[in-house]
Amino acid sequence: MSDRRERVKALLDQVLDLEPERRDAFLARECGSDPDLLTEVRSLMTALDGADDPLERPALAGSGTPFGREGSVIGAYRLLRRIGEGGMGVVYEAERADQQFDRRVAIKLIHAYGHSEEVIRRFRQERQILATLAHPNIVSMLDGGVAPDGRLFLVMEYVEGQRIDDWVVERGLSVEARIDLFRQVCAAVQYAHQNLVVHRDLKPGNILVTRDGVVKLLDFGVAKMLDPGTDPERTVTEAGARALTPAYASPEQLRGEPVTLLSDIYALGVVLYELLAGRGPYAFGGESLFEIERIVSSREPTRPSAAVASADAGALRPRVRAQELRGDLDQIILTAIRKEPERRYPSAAQLGEDLRRFLSGRPVLAQPDTLRYRARKFVQRHRSSMAVAVVGSLALAVGVAGAAVQGARARLAQARAEQQAQDVRRLLGALVFDVHDAISDLPGATEARALLLDRAYASLEGLAGDVEGDPALEWEVAEALLRLGLAQGQPAGASLGDLGAAARSYEMGIALARSAVHERPDSMRYRRTLAVLQEQLGDALAFRGDVEGGVDLARAALSGYRIIAEQHPDSVRHALSVVISLVKLGDLTGNPNFPNLARPDSARAVYGEAEQRLEAPPLGAAEGWGVRRFRALVQERIGTLARQRGDGAAARTAFEASLRMRRQLAAEAPNNVDAQRDVGVAHQNVCELEAAAGAVSRAAPHCTAALDVYRTLHIQDTSNAQGLTDVASGHRSLASLSEEAGHVDDALSHYAEARTWLLRRLDRDGTDARSRLELARVEALHSRLARLHGRPAPYRAEASSRLEALIEAGLATPEDQALLHALRTGFRT
Repeated sequence: MSDRRERVKALLDQVLDLEPERRDAFLARECGSDPDLLTEVRSLMTALDGADDPLERPALAGSGTPFGREGSVIGAYRLLRRIGEGGMGVVYEAERADQQFDRRVAIKLIHAYGHSEEVIRRFRQERQILATLAHPNIVSMLDGGVAPDGRLFLVMEYVEGQRIDDWVVERGLSVEARIDLFRQVCAAVQYAHQNLVVHRDLKPGNILVTRDGVVKLLDFGVAKMLDPGTDPERTVTEAGARALTPAYASPEQLRGEPVTLLSDIYALGVVLYELLAGRGPYAFGGESLFEIERIVSSREPTRPSAAVASADAGALRPRVRAQELRGDLDQIILTAIRKEPERRYPSAAQLGEDLRRFLSGRPVLAQPDTLRYRARKFVQRHRSSMAVAVVGSLALAVGVAGAAVQGARARLAQARAEQQAQDVRRLLGALVFDVHDAISDLPGATEARALLLDRAYASLEGLAGDVEGDPALEWEVAEALLRLGLAQGQPAGASLGDLGAAARSYEMGIALARSAVHERPDSMRYRRTLAVLQEQLGDALAFRGDVEGGVDLARAALSGYRIIAEQHPDSVRHALSVVISLVKLGDLTGNPNFPNLARPDSARAVYGEAEQRLEAPPLGAAEGWGVRRFRALVQERIGTLARQRGDGAAARTAFEASLRMRRQLAAEAPNNVDAQRDVGVAHQNVCELEAAAGAVSRAAPHCTAALDVYRTLHIQDTSNAQGLTDVASGHRSLASLSEEAGHVDDALSHYAEARTWLLRRLDRDGTDARSRLELARVEALHSRLARLHGRPAPYRAEASSRLEALIEAGLATPEDQALLHALRTGFRT
């Protein structure tokens, strides 16, 4: 065989040196007695005909190793191991053989038996396509030529990665993370389409993901370049060319019709279906190509949300996964895989954009743009009938309120008609207070609350100038501004996450409430509204970086609550308000889970007073739901400080007590968002405590339960910015736990997930100091772990920059400074 190969090589060298008109006579003379030899040399000549670039010249540097095995040399590369094989050729991992520098590559080598005109054409086509494309999510071509045995080869970027479907399952990625990853695929396909390249064989096996979560699209062996002068949606492939993978091929592709850019959109939809549901839209099981064509062309696909219940998508809880897919994601996927090409997304970019809209909670283009649909986006699917009814009548109610207010303004300006003002107050009271408060605790009501209050405020703003001197109207407008601020942005409750807008509403409300208190200093109702506004503004300031300003307002609020409680010593409600205010002051004074002044001893004293008040009259004998909730909350805060000072036993006692109480409260109030979230926080506290003690097996169920709670609440209300922070926090806890267990890949994946969620949170409001600090920490922890294990650290520079800015602003802790030092010194610990 070696002599035969050398004979072919020698003849090829000689014939290529001759003028074209002399080659046939030369070959007839030299190969006349061996027709197989003549056929082989002529085949190679056909492949190299017209070659005038290095990629078409034989790479004749050889070794004594039989070619096509590990150790063979092609040009400057030595084959290491076979990593894949297809109909056209085999792919090897290879390394530089000339020792000029270290580099791993992938070499695609045509089968020894594969030098048909079609294979050679496809090979040249792939080479041309890869030379055309330069995108971070598309494998790049480095070199090419002819192997020692005459076979054509390509040298490509070596991707040390995993099939995208296996990658997401092994890491147990959330729906949001899978969508983020898939959007990289959309970007790569869109780039190819913009360069007039149709892939024609998009499937999970041709989409790899590196350890760092970077998608690489490969195998353009059956791709097609379009004629720039043609319509890319209509003319793309020659008749009869049916290179395809049936499970991912579009109906028109299966029928042998011209394949278009829209055929790639169909394949993208099938891949997305599998990533999210764990199975394809059709359950194939050994059918013929004809039968597959019939099924795909005539049968409607199962909705992904219905398919996931029986699928193994790496999702431990199929019901939660099905709920996540139901609605917008169902519609997005089914639009991508419509049977009629013209009804699919017109481009991969538009598919990716609709997925981005879904992630940000905005209406998606795949859904009919109806008022009903947009209303449903405010109050997400599966809400109580009350919330739905409120949204349905929202526009009418607000319009009536606005008209009444404007009419009242005119009448007040003319005659200051007290009765008319009373009518306005009653209407606003029903709209702003009764309706808003009825839906405020329901899952999914965040955007509805904001819309309701924003519309009401637009009407009230014009009335504000007329309420001076009327403390009752000043108080009512201040109360409306308080509710508007809570819906706009609050760090510890459901809101849209816009702390800046919330702060402005609180400031205007404080001015009005102060005026009302000045006019009626004996009104405890007016004083309480002022205290609540001060408390909320303090939170907003602290979470935007002004912790001292936040503490000052928290103290002012506490003073107001104490005055009210002293006036009503038997009131459970007012006594509880003092407790809540003490907790908020303690949080900002020295709780590591909040922006704080780093005074844990002072915080401990404040929490201690809150605990004593909960045990003393009138709260000691109270068994109301709100009182019991804050008993659990105070236990959590006490446990946090105990853990901070290293008292694990005290922390465990407090955390377990808090979890026990919160489970009971959540069972009593299954539709209360705060109650359900409290359970998640309690699980997370126990998890982190057990993980710090090295008890990984005891910690894991609690971390998983916490993330499940956070994900479920986020699904129920994607407008709630707190949900984004919570899911990020859950992933960070699981990252720390995985790191403690030595599962480096899982830890890096969870850190990357946490980063994704925090970036989405900061898209809402970039001034949120807690989220900025958490993002810097997550990036730093990811980078440190990656470098300690010899992995790339893609977020290192960003983490350093963020931490430096936060330290300069006085918002970071000594632990954050240690992280920054690790980033600067090569991650030595």
